[in-house]
Amino acid sequence: MTTYACDKEFELDVVELSDENIIEGYITALLKMADKNYKLLENELLKRRLFLVALERYDRKKTFFHSGFSD
Repeated sequence: MTTYACDKEFELDVVELSDENIIEGYITALLKMADKNYKLLENELLKRRLFLVALERYDRKKTFFHSGFSD
């Protein structure tokens, strides 16, 4: 975990470099990563939902016009 803290370029004094601070930084980084992944997932689901709505509308229009000409 110390390596992780150093990789994230935490500027801490030797006194401040305690297990609690390292763990806090690690948990904060994990929460930020989870939040980022959640937002990406939300965006992907929105794109897919919009695509499905557009596909459904296209299907309805196609069915409506197709059935209208066959009568």
